[in-house]
Amino acid sequence: MKAVAGLKMSYQVQQAINGGKRAVIRGFRHDDSDSALCSHLYTMVRGNRQHRRAFLISLLNLFDDSSKTEVNMLLFIADNLACFPYQTQEEPLFIMHHIDITLSVSGSNLLQSFKELPIQLVISQHSTEQVT
Repeated sequence: MKAVAGLKMSYQVQQAINGGKRAVIRGFRHDDSDSALCSHLYTMVRGNRQHRRAFLISLLNLFDDSSKTEVNMLLFIADNLACFPYQTQEEPLFIMHHIDITLSVSGSNLLQSFKELPIQLVISQHSTEQVT
């Protein structure tokens, strides 16, 4: 989707404005309005439900484990998602629903890897104790 590419380019522009420093770039305005930097982009896709949902799902998919998106860009995107000018309750509820689904899938995978870790850790600790 071109809108996601536009949001990524917006992040790159913000990096260029900051002089290419490794500073943390936030996705909202620091003045009194606290609006998203890319709120205009959202207002363009907000009118069509299919376009809006596709845009939001594309942004949320960037947070998936397999996307390999850098953390600073994810913070920029999360700030924008938090500060977009939503008009109906359905819009943020849609985002929350998809975050819930993603967390339940990735959370259960993470929990499983934690459950497997102590067994491997205990085995390796036990074998090093026997050697000493």
